Amino acid sequence: MSWFGPTVELSNPPSTRKDRLDLGWVLANSDQAPAYLRDVQVLLARLLTLPVPTIAAVNGHAFGAGAILAIAHDFRIMRSDRGYLCFPEVDINVPFTPGMAALIQAKLTPAAAIAAMTTGRRFDAPTAVEFGLVDRAAEESALLATATAAVRPLAGKDRGTLGSIKSTMFAGAAETPARRGPGPPRDLTRPGRLLARCRLIASPVRLPGR
Repeated sequence: MSWFGPTVELSNPPSTRKDRLDLGWVLANSDQAPAYLRDVQVLLARLLTLPVPTIAAVNGHAFGAGAILAIAHDFRIMRSDRGYLCFPEVDINVPFTPGMAALIQAKLTPAAAIAAMTTGRRFDAPTAVEFGLVDRAAEESALLATATAAVRPLAGKDRGTLGSIKSTMFAGAAETPARRGPGPPRDLTRPGRLLARCRLIASPVRLPGR
C-alpha cells in the first residue's frame, strides 16, 4: 500500500492474489497468532477510517482477508474478465473475528452480508457489482485508469473532516478488539508497515500524475 497525495490505492500483481491470511504461518507460529490477528484487525480498522479517499483495484482473486481488505476501502473496482471475490470462512471452518464481521456488515447490505459470509460463494465481477461488493467492473487494461478517475475528483476533501465522518460512520466496526486488546497499541499511522507485517499479498501502484 502506498500514499498518493489525497488518495490511497491498493492493487496486486496480475499473477498473484490478495488471497487470505498466511494460515501456514499461523499454524507454525500459534503462540504469535493472537498478536498476528490483532495486527490484521488494526490494519483493517485503520484503512476503514483513513482520512483520505481510498480505492481498491482488484485485478485477481480476493479471498478471505484479501476480500475483507478490499471491502475496507471506500470504493472497489474489480477486473471484469478474471478473478473471484470470496469469503471462504464457512467452508474452511474459520469463524470471522468480531472485528472482521463488524467491518463486512458495516460496508454491505444485510442481504449481501448473508450471501457473502454464510455461503462461501465465489462472486465474479458482474455478480459482485450486483450484490454491492464492488462498485464497478473494468477490463484489465482500463482498471487503474478507471480507479484513478473515480477518486481524482475527491482530491480536495479536508482530511480532518473526512476522517471525522468516517470515524463516526464506522465507529462500531473500527472499535475492534484490536484496539481494545491487552498490550501497547499498534502503530496506526503507517498502514504500509502493518500490511507487510500482516502477510497479505498486495503491491503498491502509483496513480498516474501522482
